[in-house]
Amino acid sequence: EGADKGYIARGLAGDYTTFAWQLNRNKETFNSKESKVVDRKLNLLNLLHTLNPNQIYSAIESKLEKLESENPEKNERAEKYLSEEKILDKLDKLIKEGADKVYIARGLAGLDSDRAWQMRDEFIKEGADKGSIALGLAGLDSDRAWQMRDEFIKEGADKGSIAIGLAGLDSDRAWQMRDEFIKEGVYKGSISMGLAGDYTTFAWQLNRNKEKENKKIELQSKRNENLDNVEFNPNELLQQINEYLGNKSLLSKERKLSLKEKLKRGIQTSSKFITFINKTITESPKTFLDTMAAKKDSQFIYKKLTRKIFRSISKKEKDSTWRGFSGYLGFNKNEDIKRNPSPEDYLDPDTPETMTGGDPEGEGQNVEVMKFREPINELVVTGVLGKCNGANWDKLYEFSIDKTELDDAKEITITLPKVGRKIKLPKPISSEIILERVKGVKKEEEEIHLIPDISPMREGIIADTNEASEIIYSVQRSEIPREINNITDGEYQKFKEKFIKENGSIMIEPITGLSDDIKLFLESIKNQTPKEQVIDIEKFIRTISYYDMKNGEVMPIKRGTLPDERFEIMSTRIDELKEKTPDESLQGKLYAGVCADFAVLASATLREAGFLSGILSGFLASGKSATIGDAHGTAFVVWPNKHGGTEIFSVDGTPSGVAGISGNSLEDLEEIREQKIDKLKEDADKKLTEIQEILNSYDEESIKKLTNGKLEEVLNIVLKYDVSEKNVQVLENLLQSYWYTPFSKLDLQQITNKNSYSRFVEKEIETQKEALKENIKNPGSKLFGVVEEFIQKFQKSGKVSSSQEALLIIDSITDAAKKHLTAQEIKSLTVISTYLKAKQIKGNK
Repeated sequence: EGADKGYIARGLAGDYTTFAWQLNRNKETFNSKESKVVDRKLNLLNLLHTLNPNQIYSAIESKLEKLESENPEKNERAEKYLSEEKILDKLDKLIKEGADKVYIARGLAGLDSDRAWQMRDEFIKEGADKGSIALGLAGLDSDRAWQMRDEFIKEGADKGSIAIGLAGLDSDRAWQMRDEFIKEGVYKGSISMGLAGDYTTFAWQLNRNKEKENKKIELQSKRNENLDNVEFNPNELLQQINEYLGNKSLLSKERKLSLKEKLKRGIQTSSKFITFINKTITESPKTFLDTMAAKKDSQFIYKKLTRKIFRSISKKEKDSTWRGFSGYLGFNKNEDIKRNPSPEDYLDPDTPETMTGGDPEGEGQNVEVMKFREPINELVVTGVLGKCNGANWDKLYEFSIDKTELDDAKEITITLPKVGRKIKLPKPISSEIILERVKGVKKEEEEIHLIPDISPMREGIIADTNEASEIIYSVQRSEIPREINNITDGEYQKFKEKFIKENGSIMIEPITGLSDDIKLFLESIKNQTPKEQVIDIEKFIRTISYYDMKNGEVMPIKRGTLPDERFEIMSTRIDELKEKTPDESLQGKLYAGVCADFAVLASATLREAGFLSGILSGFLASGKSATIGDAHGTAFVVWPNKHGGTEIFSVDGTPSGVAGISGNSLEDLEEIREQKIDKLKEDADKKLTEIQEILNSYDEESIKKLTNGKLEEVLNIVLKYDVSEKNVQVLENLLQSYWYTPFSKLDLQQITNKNSYSRFVEKEIETQKEALKENIKNPGSKLFGVVEEFIQKFQKSGKVSSSQEALLIIDSITDAAKKHLTAQEIKSLTVISTYLKAKQIKGNK
């Protein structure tokens, strides 16, 4: 189906969760079946201990063997998932088909055969990235693996990648290497990733299952020993044993319900009990309330009480917590939080994203992260995050986003003055990186060309900046905000099903439970169109949220919390602020926080409403630079474009009215889009008038001076923004009503013929408008094709000798029918005719 073969290769081993998860999932499947057999054996054993039938041991054993034969052999089923040869065969095939060898190398994780090592050696000879090969050593504790790691270190390979490639290893040698890396200042995030989860705890999962196997063997030995020693009377129980083993549903019937369980079941289904409760509430509310359990206090309340009672805890946290930057989205909770973040932290694609938020009143907000040659005023994205892993957002999860269709594209140049070895290239959401315009500048002013990898999510990543001190690159950016495609609920559901089939259900899974207020709001908008729902969700989150300029006070409590607890903190915080400062601006607010908090809240709400959603991290740039204080986070919604592909739109839940902190809302962007399109159309009209005047002057020199770029600019603007689906169908019918009727034999320049045709098409156009079907994609391009098709018909029929004559006929048709056409329809035909005439006169066929 055209999936990226490199990513398929990565999924063949320990790099991502699929392999170990699938392995354990299938082991659990057949182990659970075995456990049923074991349970049956144990129940039988208990039964036999009370009797004494040693003589029919063989009969029982044959019954057990028959029962076990219903389950496939474990070794055969495990082989299906554990065969190295099968994995390596697949990797070889992917290499031949052109898959990226970097990903193939990572896909070798956990494979220790000679063939796997031969493949690694070949990759090294071919100059493959050694960091990727090191990542593919995860789960390997053999001498060959350690020898390769040592060689990579001597050759200067990325130690962070080597540290990650230690995932699953618990040997002294592995811990010694980790300790050395820490002393050498290797990024602690990489070391912690190599402790377990980033590479699926591949070896750990395998060892865990081995331990289970050992326990099973031990238990089975005891069972066999017990069975051998059992004595009982066969004649008394043979019939019972046969019934027991033959009836698979008997076990469930034997389970005894406790008195409490029986009582609970009875109450849950008792209409009399429900009637009694309702009557009690009405007649004696005090009795009812006295017997109700109190609402459980949140962990946030406990923490605040603890800090008030033991003030030394609060002081210690305050001293050890970084409080510097308003926009920083948060370190990993295990990271050293005493140091201030640097621009490199934001640009490093491997830095964990916790979306914790920062202190708006902290220090150091003016540290510059990026500069722009041309002014810019929008979110510049550094991360597209779709998978919520508790307190963190997983940077490894990827899904495909279509290349952006640029409207009125302009080029902007971005400079990153401080970079690390591996960086992500930030860019506006509606832009594309110009690959040939990415370069690094070394301290000696030497320029080097860099080639970024473009991820499926259209993000640019440079794996090795080659010791450049700064990076300069250009992007093509759409000046006109993209429009959210207005679709029906059924169309979005169909798109969502297709997306989930290709990418999994991760971005539709609930982030956490939401309050009744939010659920009630979502219920109130469920009958609106999907686009209207998304716009209203953004407005609602802004309405109920309050930007907390004193967020530094609760940062220690928020750090490392799960979304549900964070929302509790935000809710309790707004109550606290209302008590401290009675302010009208706090009325109706339900949550207090910063942009990172509102991003998570908006994403959770979008998912609750049934939309695919995630988080965007970046910088809300304004002017020609972006500082750490401009760091910003929003939610995003996944949407189908007009071609059925995938695009994303930022949904910014940060409340409006705080200068420089909240971005444009979706409603704002719709208005900006309309204003810019109106300006484009106005300019196009002026240019069209100029072109027509030049053509009517028959001044060949002036006509030749018309540039193709100017002609096409006018044509593209009109076709893109002025032509609707209805226009196409009306105009196509207009041309057909001329071609397929006797009017095609008449000269419409004559006034009598013109009036007759005008009266005829009036009814045709009215009839056509009543039967319109709005299902045309790219209506402007469609109309251009219709006009060209009729020009060819005129020429092939011999009615005209040139396309210029055909265009004159189209002009006559337009003129005769103009009373019954809209201004858009007249302009559409006019601009196509004018463009084609100019191209013909200039000699462009």
